[in-house]
Amino acid sequence: STKLDLTGALGTNMMPVLDALDGKGSLSTSRVALEGFPMLQKVADALKTPRLSSPTLDAIRSTVEIKDGRLHVRPFHVRVGNVGMSVEGSNGIDQSLDYTLGLVLPRGALGDAAKQVVQGLATRAGRAGLNLQAADSVRVGVNVAGTVKSPTVDVGLGEAVTSAGQQVEKAVTGQAKAKVDSAEIQARRRAQAQADSMVAAAQRQADGVRADARKLADQMRAEGNRQADAVVAKATNPIARAAAQRVADAMRKEADDKANALVRQADQRADSIMADARKKADRLGAGG
Repeated sequence: STKLDLTGALGTNMMPVLDALDGKGSLSTSRVALEGFPMLQKVADALKTPRLSSPTLDAIRSTVEIKDGRLHVRPFHVRVGNVGMSVEGSNGIDQSLDYTLGLVLPRGALGDAAKQVVQGLATRAGRAGLNLQAADSVRVGVNVAGTVKSPTVDVGLGEAVTSAGQQVEKAVTGQAKAKVDSAEIQARRRAQAQADSMVAAAQRQADGVRADARKLADQMRAEGNRQADAVVAKATNPIARAAAQRVADAMRKEADDKANALVRQADQRADSIMADARKKADRLGAGG
């Protein structure tokens, strides 16, 4: 679902001038399965990680801005299975792409081909001695350009590993520091796991609130239509039928308005649930 406020101009044919649109809004989804999306297929090929070519994404929450006909996506984070991904950038009416992706690939998610790609990136970045066995995960940056149908990707190692440097430090500073670091890492992992679990539970609750509201809204619309049809059916002549039709239309509109209001209230409640969960998760992840 999306909420957008748009302003712009109309051309001589009374159609919007797309490259002159301005606006802003929000975008939210439940779990999304993507298939046949060229951009992700290119990323999957570049990283030799097939699961990225047709991923199932966790719920997405993002804000967008439209300026001069170009859609700008504010940074958001999403999970693809056990792979974390951040997304920001823009695309144009002409289907041009300008996006930056940040992926956190767990070592266990890297097959032999993907490991060779990472080692190649490490060499290119002057880190030929990168030890993947000492890393919990690898951070990869991807710049996406080109067009929707013909994207180009440029992959870089960026902030590559989360723990290889820590392993070196432990070897230098000795066993005592290693135990302290290990305890801190484990504590952070437990806190992050709790935070992730909290957000996931809130997401399930929020999705349930939205789903229940939409189901009830559909029932309200159906009942409104049934009653409206009944009013029209009772009309016995053209004049009465015309009057009944006006009454029926008003009944349908009233039912639809109530249904829409119910959905809006549910969305607000679901958003509040997620915002509260994220704040608690952030405090938990920060140790507070």
